[in-house]
Amino acid sequence: MPLSSTTSGARYRLRATLVGHTAPVFALRFSPTGKLLASGGTDGVRLWDVKTGSELPVPTQDPEEYGQATYIAWLTSDGEQLLSHGTSRGYFVIWLRGLGKKPRFSPIAKLRLGTGREITSIIQEHLTEQIGVGCIDGVVQVWHIDPGWTLTNVFSVQIANFLPKTLSFVPNARHDLHVFSWGNGYCAETAVSPTQEDFVVDNCSDGFDLHSLTDGRFIRKFTTPPVRHTRLRQVQYVENGRMVVAGHTEGGVYVFGKDSGKQVDYLQHCNGGMVATIGTCDTSKGSLIACADTEVCPIIKISIWSKRDDSEERPQRGSPRQSLHWAMHAIMVVMVVAWTTQYFGIDIEPQRITKAFYHYGWAEYMNPAVTSWLKPNVGKAKTNAKRLRASIERAASRQASKLGSNGYVFKRNERDPLDDGENSGNGNAEQLDEKDPGTDLIEW
Repeated sequence: MPLSSTTSGARYRLRATLVGHTAPVFALRFSPTGKLLASGGTDGVRLWDVKTGSELPVPTQDPEEYGQATYIAWLTSDGEQLLSHGTSRGYFVIWLRGLGKKPRFSPIAKLRLGTGREITSIIQEHLTEQIGVGCIDGVVQVWHIDPGWTLTNVFSVQIANFLPKTLSFVPNARHDLHVFSWGNGYCAETAVSPTQEDFVVDNCSDGFDLHSLTDGRFIRKFTTPPVRHTRLRQVQYVENGRMVVAGHTEGGVYVFGKDSGKQVDYLQHCNGGMVATIGTCDTSKGSLIACADTEVCPIIKISIWSKRDDSEERPQRGSPRQSLHWAMHAIMVVMVVAWTTQYFGIDIEPQRITKAFYHYGWAEYMNPAVTSWLKPNVGKAKTNAKRLRASIERAASRQASKLGSNGYVFKRNERDPLDDGENSGNGNAEQLDEKDPGTDLIEW
């Protein structure tokens, strides 16, 4: 029984469900920043806003002429400028995003490659701005795209009895191209790790196999229940290559730890349908997984799952890590407030500062031992601030001018605060209100 993502301790949570396609989806690709999701299938390419879940406008498409969208790739790594897709009739199409806040794309290139057969893979090499494209008839082409979005053919080759399923540029001086084929070995859907150290392949039977990219050596298997039929299941890396995400025939998506080979989550997309189409993305805010229906069903939907990055996750309330985190923040605030009040000659009681911790919810994340430690140490912080004040008191201004009725602006004398000479101005504070300025200024 798979570990469901709805159970406690699950790694991913359902973020959005997108409905709009009227036919099965065969390709999913997040933009490099994770803000947009492109999906493609029998009814063409659609574009989605990941944050709002809304569908965005796209150029007019004619599936009758171009065929179904079989592969999608973003062609820039620093934003959502170029979006490309391949079709079942061999068309390689590129859309350019226009200027403005709202993402609006327009077609700038449409090429029919090879003999006009299905495009199975698209990849970009960002250092050389080269694009690799594979077709089902064994044709592999590499194009160069210049700043003016003009495509120039670098080379083209057709390999007999060869079905290029996955392309990957090699990070060497020659910028070689790895081509994974289904035809001269039982190699189905394949993904290459971001580190270019290994690759994982659907074994079309009981799971997915991890191999070394250097010598092809088998490393481990990610086991799943036997598949109902030999429909290819897509596989992707996520979390910077630490996890492997794999589709399945029973309506869900598996998430495995790459190093352990163990299942860490199971994302239930639908009940019993084929979920062979997936997409993943890593951003500064965390990781995203998308999956879609690959078979005809009453409602075609796309599910988006999210996980916050470990470094961004808030520690559990009351834990030692959480207590230390907020204690350090509190200490810094105490020191700044205490130094500022002494510098400007404002006197506030330590209880007021301590009260602020509770007002802003800081104490909510600290255990009682930490909060009880803060109270006496506020006074110690004020004492240290007084000693610091003695060294700069001659340069500090103690003049205060009232700002409206709700606050004060504190001014300093014109003399350089680092000058050791006598102050040229009045060094005494001129209080413009009978009330204590600190009383009005610090009000929680």
